[in-house]
Amino acid sequence: MKITLINPPSIKDKYEHGQLCLPKIGIAYISAFLEKNGIDCSIIDAKFERISHEELSRRLKEEKPDLAGISAMTSEIKSGARVAGEVKKILPGCKTVVGGAHAISIPYETMLEFSEFDFLVSGEGEETMLDLVQTLRENRSLDTVQGLLFRQNGDIKTNTQREWIEDLDSLPFPAWHKYPEMPSTNHLISSRGCPFSCSFCKTILGKKIRNRSPENVVDEIEWLADKHNLKEMIFIDETFTLNLDRTNRLLDLLIERGLDRKVKWVAQTRVDRVDKDIFYKLKKAGCFKIEFGVESGNQKILGSIKKKIKLDQVVEAVRLSKKAGLKVGCSFILGHPHETRETVQDTIDFAVKLNPDIASFGIMVPLPGTEIYDMAVKGEGDYIFTIEDWDKYIKFGGGGLELRNLSRKELEKLQVKGILSFYLKNFRFIDLISYGLEHRKQAMAVARKLLKFKKS
Repeated sequence: MKITLINPPSIKDKYEHGQLCLPKIGIAYISAFLEKNGIDCSIIDAKFERISHEELSRRLKEEKPDLAGISAMTSEIKSGARVAGEVKKILPGCKTVVGGAHAISIPYETMLEFSEFDFLVSGEGEETMLDLVQTLRENRSLDTVQGLLFRQNGDIKTNTQREWIEDLDSLPFPAWHKYPEMPSTNHLISSRGCPFSCSFCKTILGKKIRNRSPENVVDEIEWLADKHNLKEMIFIDETFTLNLDRTNRLLDLLIERGLDRKVKWVAQTRVDRVDKDIFYKLKKAGCFKIEFGVESGNQKILGSIKKKIKLDQVVEAVRLSKKAGLKVGCSFILGHPHETRETVQDTIDFAVKLNPDIASFGIMVPLPGTEIYDMAVKGEGDYIFTIEDWDKYIKFGGGGLELRNLSRKELEKLQVKGILSFYLKNFRFIDLISYGLEHRKQAMAVARKLLKFKKS
């Protein structure tokens, strides 16, 4: 039985904030796990390879898989459904299965909306995909496959949820050898899960933290550096320094093996999960940038979204990061529940005062499965739910909601104001130009908004 795992193509001209050029780690993990268990599994990462739906269809005709697995975030789910539909046209005998953030967040609704998907994986993909493939190959009942939704006689069947994988060290390293080429920068994840309850976030990998051992993580980094010429990596753990003892052990190993001189890296964490010493250790171990999710410059707003941090903690974390010689990135969201022009201005002013190396200002996205989504649908928090077009569920140039006292147009104006104020009030004119060049699609979106605002 031949399997192809797919990251669907980007929608033309759509801007997404993030590392679009990097391979998708989720399908690389699943492919490696299937391969370890003797199952032929290829990867077509259309987004990473920057190929169109037409080129993807041509590749699928050549590969002729028996099962096509599609991973999609909310903004990608329609593209994923289009891929599944094309699979069924060109390979009538091929079954389709969807996984990823959107499917995990609203599994039944996803199956109900998109008939192109035969199966849905409602949690981590490795064990469920293996179980599904073996069940199909042996023609056994699908009722026994935990973590699966499937169609039967016109109905959608939901099986019991599969437990999270506890021993992450038991998983093989991602199957990067299945890619036609590897970039010198790549993602790496050292833990799964998030114990926090921010109202705008859906913790798709569970609330319980499951850690890989520091030794296993560093083994992978060494393997990536030696075999795949890794020069730079981005840790995508929700909170890299959640457990400081474990973090220190990991950093010590990086230094002991000389990887601090081979690989430079980025991590994200929370301002309440650091101490004054960790920043110097991060720098020594090869970290060159640390990213904090600040979200708002108004303490009351931070309380309302259950962020559970203090503004003075943000100030201190940024100060200590800079003192240690780290670049600092801070992300902010505009459009929190009960947001006003005044609270948005607080956020802009706070970002200007902090003056990190990089600041991003996104507009709230009501991602399905989150408290924000439920509030928007119900009209709570002063929200107006404006559109349920999944393509628009992005922080830059998207849509989804506005507030009764802040229209979408006003939120977009404030977003532009935030970006310009951050650089111009800190007299960082060259940095503003560099930012525009590095984030071309976002810069074009901002330019279009400015022109639109001037005409209106």
